[in-house]
Amino acid sequence: MSDAIRTRQHSGRRARHWLLVWGGTLLCLGWLSHGVEVTAPGLETRSGAIKGADYIQFYVMGSLMLERRPRSLYDSTEIAAEARRRISPRLEHHPARNPYGPQVALAFGPLARLPFLTSFAVFSVLSACAYVAAVWLLWRHAPGLAGGGGYAVLLAAAFPALLVSLRFGQISTFTLLAPAGAVAAL
Repeated sequence: MSDAIRTRQHSGRRARHWLLVWGGTLLCLGWLSHGVEVTAPGLETRSGAIKGADYIQFYVMGSLMLERRPRSLYDSTEIAAEARRRISPRLEHHPARNPYGPQVALAFGPLARLPFLTSFAVFSVLSACAYVAAVWLLWRHAPGLAGGGGYAVLLAAAFPALLVSLRFGQISTFTLLAPAGAVAAL
């Protein structure tokens, strides 16, 4: 065996080792800090922020559609009042504007039937499922990762943007699923 081949094999083993070390560390620290932060009882995280701060808008939009008030979707004053009425009278929610169309509000209608924290928990589970589906679709169609499924799972689970999306209730995992589906379709 030539020295060049041995060097490449050693470099590959070392890279896999560091992927495991850094990916595992990031996974443990990220999920631990996320869990500690969001498992505080009540509407606030341990650091005092509102749980699902970005999700509030989707929840309120769904609520407004359930109440057949689509014109209120674009009135910041009514959105803030609805958030206080549905979530907490002490809630300080001041959206600058609603950038989403009414179809998004319709999609959140079923979740708006639940109490806010329950709705947010269900949405978080659905978001995690969308992320897993997107990662699986992309991994399945990446021939270079065929033997590295474990690494793909580790690094995808450790990805900090996933935790940000889950903590704040963003819809980014669903928007990731769309291009992943397109890649799979092609």
